[in-house]
Amino acid sequence: MTSAGSVMPSLLETTESINARLAGAKQAHDQIRFALGIMAVISMMLFIASYNAYLSFDHSWALEVGPRHFTTDRTPPDILTEQALRSWSDARTVSISLLGIRVNVDDAPVLGTLSLLVVSVWLLLATRRENGVIECLLHDTVSVGTSPDLSTSATVLLERRTV
Repeated sequence: MTSAGSVMPSLLETTESINARLAGAKQAHDQIRFALGIMAVISMMLFIASYNAYLSFDHSWALEVGPRHFTTDRTPPDILTEQALRSWSDARTVSISLLGIRVNVDDAPVLGTLSLLVVSVWLLLATRRENGVIECLLHDTVSVGTSPDLSTSATVLLERRTV
């Protein structure tokens, strides 16, 4: 600053640079929102798959039926029971044909936890990026025509936060 209290033109932020920094903060915010959405979808998939495998009526029914030895002279109820057991068994497998992944529900605790860990790290890094972009933007931006006390208010707030 000069002695008259005005800001030197070489240190001013241009409108384009401020808009670019705000766009960067918006991109980081969008990444955070996307990561939270992915985490919600993964958690819901794990919950639904675990519910269908262990807490549903089909689970207790399939265990009550137990091993059955079907003979060649099967009756319609035996055929329906066998088909119901097959469909329940098939429901314990989650497949994503686009990626070529086929995972059993019993593998969900390990794979689900690992995928949530990866997305959580991504969320942490995106949040830190957004925080850094906004912090630098507040620190470097000076409004033209404001008093020196108001132009340093962002710096004072940042210093209070770090203490």
